[in-house]
Amino acid sequence: MKHLIPFFLLAYLVSCNKSDEKPAAFAVQTDSVVMASPGGCQGDSIPCVSFKVTFPRIAGLSKAAEDTLTRALARLPINVDNRPKDIAESGTRFLADWKEINEEFEGATAPWSFESNATVLIASDTLISIKVWSYQYTGGAHGSQETHYINLHPVTGVRLTLDDFLRPGYLAVLTAVGHQAFREARGLTPDEDLEAAGFEFPDGFTLNTNFGFSGNGIEFTFNIYEIGPYVLGPSEFTVPYRELAAYRK
Repeated sequence: MKHLIPFFLLAYLVSCNKSDEKPAAFAVQTDSVVMASPGGCQGDSIPCVSFKVTFPRIAGLSKAAEDTLTRALARLPINVDNRPKDIAESGTRFLADWKEINEEFEGATAPWSFESNATVLIASDTLISIKVWSYQYTGGAHGSQETHYINLHPVTGVRLTLDDFLRPGYLAVLTAVGHQAFREARGLTPDEDLEAAGFEFPDGFTLNTNFGFSGNGIEFTFNIYEIGPYVLGPSEFTVPYRELAAYRK
């Protein structure tokens, strides 16, 4: 028996779980960690800091998988270093960093904020796929918004890659189909020049490794600044599972 879910079963699984319903063995509940400076943030002119992370608690995960998920969520804030062990420690450090800067500049610091929301895309006995949106502002013209994915095995806690599901040789097909999906998502014609449209692919279109398994296929996201200027925003697109059926393990 294969250790990982066969690809055609993965496609079937996600197509049958487009709602919030999850397998009974992995009941999902939502929890959050919320922190703020005394008095909270009542307006842009008030020196303050806020931290809020909404995340899933998935009943049935092994301790190893829980630890992997917790560490991944805790390390999302950009300015938090030294690899915090959990979300609460990450929030504590975020507030402490703001306090240090605010005291240094005698209360003239802009309000800081960090917010993150994690959504379970798939919860099966061989794959947990989670999509995480986050927004952070620590001063400047605008904040930083990003989307990341966490794909892990619910027993071993090991982070999973496409190589775990697809046989060698898939990358060329995935890239070609992904290129088409990217153009459709961005409203570009098949022959429109990417550079002229503002996108930066020096060696031609390539996929990144920021992906998750959604109800419709493999979902990719290029975050702001990753392939173009801020004004272009993020790029999110999906490669249908059927396009890769020949490469399933």
